[in-house]
Amino acid sequence: MCQRDIIIKIKKIEHISVLFLLTFLLKYCIIVIDTKGENKKGETMEENFANKKYYNYHKHDHKSNPVTLDVVSKLEDYCKRAIELGHDAIFTTNHGIQGDIFEATTLAHQYNLKLIVGAEGYYVPNRKEKDKSNRHIILIALNHEGIRELNYIISESFTTGFYYKPRIDDELLFSLTPENFIITTACIAGLWNDEDLIKRLKEHFKGNFYLEVQNHNEEAQKNANKKIIELSKKYNIKLIHANDSHYIYPEEKKEWDKITINNKEYELLPANRDLFLRAKGIIYEEESNFILDYPDYDTIVERYKIQGILNDNQIKEALDSTLIFENIDCSDFINDEIKLPNISENPNQELKNIINKAWEKDRERIDRSEWAKYIEAIRYEIDIIEKTNMADYFLIDYNIVKIAKEKYDGVLTNTGRGSAPSFYITKLLDLTNIDRLASPITLFPTRFMSVERILGARSMPDIDLNTADAEPFIKASKDLLGENNCAWMVSWKPLQESSGFRLYCKAIGMDINEYNDVAKDLDKYKDDIEWGKVIEASKPFIGVIEGVSESPCSMCLYDKDIRREIGMIRTPNGKICCLLDGYNCDKYKYLKNDYLTVMVWAIIRDTCKMANIKIPSISELDNLLDDKTFDIYKKGLTCSINQADSNYATGLVTRYKPKSLSEMSAFVAIIRPGCASLLDDFIERKEYTTGVTVLDNILEDSGHRLIYQESIMKYLIWLGIPETGSYDIIKKIAKKKFKEPELKELKEKLIQGWIKQVGQEDGFEETWHVVEDAAKYSFNCIAGDTKIQRLGQKKSCFNPTIEEMYLIKNDKNYAIETGHKDLHMKYKKHGYGNAYSMFEDNRIHKNKIVDIYYTGIQKIYRVKTKNGSYVDCTMNHKLPTPMGDKKLQDLTIGSELYIKSVYEKHPDNYRLTNGIFKSNIPKKGQKGFQVIENGESHKFMLVYNEKKENKCPCEVCHRDFDGSKFELHHINHDRTNNNRKNLQWLCNSCHKKQHYKDGRIKVLEKGLPTLVDKIESITYLREDKVYDIEMQNPAHNFISESGLVVSNCSHSLSYAYDSLYGAYLKGHYPLEYYSVALNYYNGDEERTKKLISELSYFNISLKKPTFRYSKSTYFMDKETNTIYKGTSAIKFLNATASNYLYSLRDNKYNDFVDLLIQITNDKDDEGRAYINSRQLEILIKLQFFEEFGHNGKLLDVYKAFTSLYGRKVIQKDKISELPVSLDIVAKNALTETDKQYRDVNIEKILHEYEKRVPNNNLKVSEQIKFEMEILGYINTTYPEVEKSICLVKDVDTKFTPKATIYCLKNGKEIECKINKKTFKTKPFKKNSLIKANEFEKKPKWIKVEEGFEKSTTETEWHLVNYQIMNEEELC
Repeated sequence: MCQRDIIIKIKKIEHISVLFLLTFLLKYCIIVIDTKGENKKGETMEENFANKKYYNYHKHDHKSNPVTLDVVSKLEDYCKRAIELGHDAIFTTNHGIQGDIFEATTLAHQYNLKLIVGAEGYYVPNRKEKDKSNRHIILIALNHEGIRELNYIISESFTTGFYYKPRIDDELLFSLTPENFIITTACIAGLWNDEDLIKRLKEHFKGNFYLEVQNHNEEAQKNANKKIIELSKKYNIKLIHANDSHYIYPEEKKEWDKITINNKEYELLPANRDLFLRAKGIIYEEESNFILDYPDYDTIVERYKIQGILNDNQIKEALDSTLIFENIDCSDFINDEIKLPNISENPNQELKNIINKAWEKDRERIDRSEWAKYIEAIRYEIDIIEKTNMADYFLIDYNIVKIAKEKYDGVLTNTGRGSAPSFYITKLLDLTNIDRLASPITLFPTRFMSVERILGARSMPDIDLNTADAEPFIKASKDLLGENNCAWMVSWKPLQESSGFRLYCKAIGMDINEYNDVAKDLDKYKDDIEWGKVIEASKPFIGVIEGVSESPCSMCLYDKDIRREIGMIRTPNGKICCLLDGYNCDKYKYLKNDYLTVMVWAIIRDTCKMANIKIPSISELDNLLDDKTFDIYKKGLTCSINQADSNYATGLVTRYKPKSLSEMSAFVAIIRPGCASLLDDFIERKEYTTGVTVLDNILEDSGHRLIYQESIMKYLIWLGIPETGSYDIIKKIAKKKFKEPELKELKEKLIQGWIKQVGQEDGFEETWHVVEDAAKYSFNCIAGDTKIQRLGQKKSCFNPTIEEMYLIKNDKNYAIETGHKDLHMKYKKHGYGNAYSMFEDNRIHKNKIVDIYYTGIQKIYRVKTKNGSYVDCTMNHKLPTPMGDKKLQDLTIGSELYIKSVYEKHPDNYRLTNGIFKSNIPKKGQKGFQVIENGESHKFMLVYNEKKENKCPCEVCHRDFDGSKFELHHINHDRTNNNRKNLQWLCNSCHKKQHYKDGRIKVLEKGLPTLVDKIESITYLREDKVYDIEMQNPAHNFISESGLVVSNCSHSLSYAYDSLYGAYLKGHYPLEYYSVALNYYNGDEERTKKLISELSYFNISLKKPTFRYSKSTYFMDKETNTIYKGTSAIKFLNATASNYLYSLRDNKYNDFVDLLIQITNDKDDEGRAYINSRQLEILIKLQFFEEFGHNGKLLDVYKAFTSLYGRKVIQKDKISELPVSLDIVAKNALTETDKQYRDVNIEKILHEYEKRVPNNNLKVSEQIKFEMEILGYINTTYPEVEKSICLVKDVDTKFTPKATIYCLKNGKEIECKINKKTFKTKPFKKNSLIKANEFEKKPKWIKVEEGFEKSTTETEWHLVNYQIMNEEELC
């Protein structure tokens, strides 16, 4: 009998035994339940359930995963299902948190749904105890105050109640206002079996407390429901139904598509919760057969009936109880009004009082005749502030800065940033030191604030508070607004395309080795018959939130308790953050401060501190500027000097030679892209005129050039654009929002204004060109010191940075000065050449560099992936990701980027064929060496050796056999066919040509593979010059030197002052400045080299780490004008050991043993030594204690010390094993027996032993090897040896022998070539010692289209006479 032939009609269910029968029959029958029967009240079942409306308050979406990994469904999925079912509300309920209220608010408005906020808490009696046995409880807020209370207790659960889970307890739970909440006992992991707690909850929350029932047809749920019904009757507590939704639709059990990968069959299961949990290794056994979906009303009723525990009335009661939420809507809890903290009862008056007091003080430096102008400016600016209601904004920043400086010794950049210095009030509030009214250039206050812009955009002004150290300002923010009114913000961490794919493959049972390579290059496999299906099936995992992390630099500021208004969460590393991300902060207009440390100001602060001077004010600096300051620019001593640090800027500033603040400000402005057409004449100090006297007069402060944004504003105002309109144009230029038609329309309007002012159109184009340049250049760019991977680039060849490439092409003088005139001509004639780009196949191919553009000075961040690949770029720079190009500001730690992989070499199968042949290498057993007597390899070698012995010429070009580079070619490309007729004797060149002719794939022709790697860190570096690289279509990206795939893509006065601060300090306090700068750039090899190269100008010596002088960092000795390297770069050393040794600097020691005794005896508070034996031995080898002798001697002394110190008795038969002689021991022992020396004075023995040990060094090779291992570079020099004695650091013999040699006398390195014949007769290898007798500088051979030719400008060193040495000769 077929199952579907059995139909049982049931009129009424009145006994539990019937339910058991139904359960059995479900396996074999179709059951039709007749719902027309009557219930106990005489109503039909259809009438009983006629309403068919309920609220799904107990649900979970993926934003609960940071607490409990459990969900794939997104909140928007619930919105769509709610609309589908005719429901009118969504809930935020999630595990341990109240979900993302901001996203929920957006979606509620988008889908026209009510919003109700809730959470599923983890309850323990006392959250202060280490109790893992938590139980679940549902808390739903009924109003705004309820949301605040919920936010607070959830915040507390993360801060004071966190123990594996965020836990609430009796204290928190019973602090809730009963009228503000609906409380339920939650799921089977809930409170249903704690009768005492249920009684207390009933007493506290009264009618707002419910017993939750669910309809899962499992014994655990059935038993729970029975107990709940019993308690409901006993205590008169209402039942309420819950779905406990974790997904939207039931996860079907059916046959799914299958695929075969590597001869293994896999089922393409849906990317749902079950699969997600399987991949994570999570099993919830108690709910393995639960259906946790979002069903319709009828399905819920049907499931209860199948479960058989609740009767009709109880089912109806449970569903009707959810209607308690029918009139609840909290979608207006969050709004998009400006949330500016209010810190004053009368902010306008308080701000005026502060400004008046500051004005009374500041006016003392101002000529009385100027006071009226200043007062008018103050009144004008205050009027704007009052009309825009922004007084509190200024008061907040004023007070934060005041507290940070006075209480925490904070240092704010004197110069300010952005347009804030355009308000004189910002100076009076100590937010900048710049006086706009005394500025050498015009600063428009409307650039910073205008009534129209603030009120029109409903936005706040933006004052950049860049600091030498952000921590004091973070503390000050909390002091001002309250500890709980400031909180770090979060970043949600979603699964990316690659990580989602990996998770899916793991879940369906694949081994990582099967899918790992595919995950690195998904685009390549999307069209694959099998892998394409897997990629498509994995897509639902993309975007699923796995966790949260703290924002790198953003803090939310509020005048209310953020724990109550927003709520807090704990990140995996223990940081407590508010549940607000950057996107929603901007959308819903919260106040956020970004706290960034500006390195140049950290250097300024620490230099002044070391020099024992206070940081000069702007006005003081104006009076201090002198020849010493400007010589820094003139002589090119600009490493670490703001705006002049890069090679490009150094070259320009040494030509320009600024002599004043206004000239430095003009220089900073002129080198931005908008002034490209004016740059050359400016640098050469050529007179310039617009050709219109009136306009020249207007632009007097900028030398008649349109070099400042304010200059362009003046120009636009002169041509008829209103001042506020001119600023809007400036902003569109700065943000690159001008489209070509708009730019054209603006031009036509300005032409009419020009004609009106001048009378004719002549002369307009020259000024317009500057505006057009500014509008066209891109600002999402790369740091100038970035190097890109060039096609065929050899390590030994010159590999210029982006900035050097730009300069060599565009600055002929720079090219000549740096010896790159030929490269300049090549770039001019042929362009920059080729590099690598990632194409649509996600592989890296050759691509042409179209051009490089200089794009100004901006904040630079380093984005680094886990394998070490990195690029330094701006925040709005776009990077290719598996989810498309994304701006850096939109990426977080854990986001995925493409990096270059290793070329897959398959020379046997692919390289020598056109791809139509299968593997043609003789297989194991065919080669004949062991198995087949006349195997294919035997045949091949027989012919090969015969041709070689007979010195046969090439059979194609007839080139004579020269002993190398001749090969046997398989005519039909089948390497298993080694008959003589199939073999052809060819030179290497003809062999390649033959294969190219037959379709050989050239090396790299198929492209290099890419990998996907996760971002490990995003770090702010500095403000510097940036460039945009244009690559040829269609691949607009390039590969950085580290392997990362990278997209191409009225600060002047402030920056000028920053630069001059550095130049002044470097010129007047060089020892202090370089000591500080070297510490800050420790790890930046290129800048460190530049800084060290500048020391000689100031007669500063740099010495290796040395006892008495070195700390863990670079440190100076003013008496000798010396900087000593620190020990922080030494492997295995730490600050504790370094600081301890420095603390001994003033002690007197007769010898090394004295020092060792003190080091051994000194202990910290816990009885531990300050420095261990390994650290001590390293320092000895590095000549740290050279005042006591050479390291060879000191190692012997230390060895004796460790074996003897502390002894009182020495066995006679063991003396031969000791480093000391018998006579020393005998002389210093008080008692002697037949077998022992007793009461030995070990200290005297060691002192005498030290005197007898020869003062030797370690062997040179041993010393160098050790230094390379521990330091990463060679530190030792031997001043007493001849200058010609060198150590070979590296040697390359692939082509013309090339070596890097290190001069033992002075530590200088040189790269040189060696004649092949000379090297053959006198070969050497790495770490060899040679005596370099003679060098010769010869023209460099450079590659051109026709081959190679001698350069007319570039030279290289050749070692023409040398001899090999050994250690003994050196000694």
